[in-house]
Amino acid sequence: MKRRNATNGVKKSTATIDVGANAGRSIAISGGGIGGLTAALAFARQGAKVTVHEQARAIAEVGAGLQITPNGARALAALGLAEALDQIGLRAAAVQPVDALTGHAIARFDLTRQTPPYRFLHRADLIGLLARACTDAGVRIALHARIADVTAGWFIRR
Repeated sequence: MKRRNATNGVKKSTATIDVGANAGRSIAISGGGIGGLTAALAFARQGAKVTVHEQARAIAEVGAGLQITPNGARALAALGLAEALDQIGLRAAAVQPVDALTGHAIARFDLTRQTPPYRFLHRADLIGLLARACTDAGVRIALHARIADVTAGWFIRR
C-alpha cells in the first residue's frame, strides 16, 4: 500500500478569504515590505480601507532570491496571485544541499510533485507584485511616512 502525503499526493488549495469580514474598517499598516503589503492586500480584499505607511521614498526592495513553499504559494493564491506568481517565479525541480567543507552533495530532494509547485523568485519581484496588487485593490500607500509614535486607541466592537 502506497501512502499519499504532501510530496507524492495531489492536494488542491481550499484557502478562501471571508469577503466583507472587515468591510468598512480603516486599517493602518506600518511598513511596506512583504509582510506589510501582504497584510494590506488581505484586509483590502475583505473590504477594509487600508493605508500602508512606509518610511522609504519608494516601494523597492533589494536583496537575494526567495523560496516560496507550497504553503506560501497557497496563501498568495488565496489573495488572487497564483497566476501572477507563475509569471514571476521559477518552478523548482529539486534542492540539493552541499557540504560546505567538501563541496559534495549531501542529499537531493525532488520537488517536482509539490502542489502547488515550490518556486524561486527575486525579492524585488514579489514586492512589485504585492505593491501592484495592493494598488489595484485600492490600498493607499503613503511613502516617506515615518511613524514616530503609536498610542493605544479605541476600537469598535461589532
